[in-house]
Amino acid sequence: MSEVAVMRLINADQLPSYWTGNSEGEDCLQVGNPLVVEFLSELSKEILSDKSCREYPDVITFGYFCRKSAVKLALEERGNISNFFGWGKAVHISPSNVPVNFAFSFVFGLLSGNSNLVRLPSVHWPQIDLLVGIIEKVSSRKEFLFLRNMNTFVRTEREDPNLNTIISSCDALIVWGGDNTVARFRQLPKKPRCVELYFPDRISSLIVNSVAINKLSDDSIIELANSFFNDTYLVDNNACSSPRKIIWVGDEIETCEAKNKFWRAINQTLISKKYDLNVVAKIDKYLDVLTLVSHLHNSIRVRKYSEDIWVSDHNDGIVAGRLGSYRENTFSTIEKALSALDKDEQTLTYYGFNIDKLRELILNTNVFVDRVVPVGMALEIGFYWDGIDVLQRLSKRMNFV
Repeated sequence: MSEVAVMRLINADQLPSYWTGNSEGEDCLQVGNPLVVEFLSELSKEILSDKSCREYPDVITFGYFCRKSAVKLALEERGNISNFFGWGKAVHISPSNVPVNFAFSFVFGLLSGNSNLVRLPSVHWPQIDLLVGIIEKVSSRKEFLFLRNMNTFVRTEREDPNLNTIISSCDALIVWGGDNTVARFRQLPKKPRCVELYFPDRISSLIVNSVAINKLSDDSIIELANSFFNDTYLVDNNACSSPRKIIWVGDEIETCEAKNKFWRAINQTLISKKYDLNVVAKIDKYLDVLTLVSHLHNSIRVRKYSEDIWVSDHNDGIVAGRLGSYRENTFSTIEKALSALDKDEQTLTYYGFNIDKLRELILNTNVFVDRVVPVGMALEIGFYWDGIDVLQRLSKRMNFV
């Protein structure tokens, strides 16, 4: 293992011995342990008061996620949790395409009562260094030293045998990644009672009311564009919850006007934020389009609103790409638009629709989607993810008769 952190960076040979042991239920806590709740509250305060964090909307989102009020609400929704405890040692495999995901996964395991080893992304995002530094600062306080020694952050090679050894003795495994990553970790040897939680590739969409877009003022359309940027370009469309499909609802004339207004505002936002893809990403963007053409066995028309905004309108179920590439479809009614959603749809972001009306339509038309949120909230991970109650899955109930 290349780098290890027990709430801080230390040498690889200092990896806590309990991660390679075979004891059951070691270092388990009660779900919602008061010390954990207090630690997360102090972590939130540090993040929200740190000027450096303000440069990263995803870090600020995580800061709000850890607030004591938000954590207590999540625990209260589960009723009596006094008999629920963690499974023991939980290993988290973080994705490389969403920088702050590792921190959310860590909180899932910690609040569920587990001790945690979190493998950090191989990509060195500045948000990761920033958050690990703040975690180190807060966990260094005397009252949190117990938690500090229970939790570990590490960077490893993809096929590191030490990591495989640790997985073979862990009590829970949480894997975030593509289908190939999930398949590889499923095959690794594990304890018979190891709880496994996988978050594979998913698809997400944005549904937009064309009339609502056309009514927006210049300031409001830029505000919307900034929210869309946070959902998509902030992670180069790589997150499963980032919409790659834009579903427009309206007639042809009003939708054409709305599209131009929307994408012009997006381009203006990209310029203002000095967004730019590196050379490798730009090549990947072209390769994605070529791969799409190969799958479709046909040509497609790609509209380039700018070098960073590519939109295709093919009707096949295959989604466009990443890195600022989208697929658009237009429907005359909301009912027809919802019928176009994929079976493995994860997040549906929306603009210009009433959420109560959307809820009614979705429930009555057997549309299956894990979450429905306003534009700007696509990356806000919650304790329910991919339709799973994560806290429940990562904890066990002790029965008394």
